[in-house]
Amino acid sequence: MAGAPVEWNPAAAADPVLGELVFSAATEPDTRREAAYALEAIFEGFLCHQGNPRLVSPEDGDVALLTGDLLYAIGLEAVASTGETGAVRALADLIGLSAAVAAEGRTVALVPIWQTQALVLADPEAEGFEELLEAARNGTDRDGAALAEAARDRAFRAGADGAFDRAGEALQSLAEVAPEA
Repeated sequence: MAGAPVEWNPAAAADPVLGELVFSAATEPDTRREAAYALEAIFEGFLCHQGNPRLVSPEDGDVALLTGDLLYAIGLEAVASTGETGAVRALADLIGLSAAVAAEGRTVALVPIWQTQALVLADPEAEGFEELLEAARNGTDRDGAALAEAARDRAFRAGADGAFDRAGEALQSLAEVAPEA
């Protein structure tokens, strides 16, 4: 589409990065469809903000930011429509925490943060990650090592360790993102 501010190319990278982990770790995968969709939209929005989107190619930085904001809104609306306030809170926290960690240049911590939030979305009633996410937020777990260990353990107990590893491999590109301007 010539002259469009955003070029849409789902074939460029159509494989979901985090949706499989949400489904694999969920006790009732059918109920997690909107959460998986929302997480993928928010992930793409984050990548638009960081300059490395998979599915869209904005012409300039301002359009990229607006596209990212739109994808954030699409993801949040999708999960909000289910009435799950815990899932909405987890996604909103993910957006803010990811932006802060990327801006601080602690991009290595992004991988366990995204993996953890995928696990939270798989089971929004589960507890145990709040303190670890706070440690990632305030920098006491600078690289997210403690968070990664707890998330790996949770994924293993859910029988989702293969999906966890695949998501981690796909998320490694996050370590290459540039802080937002």
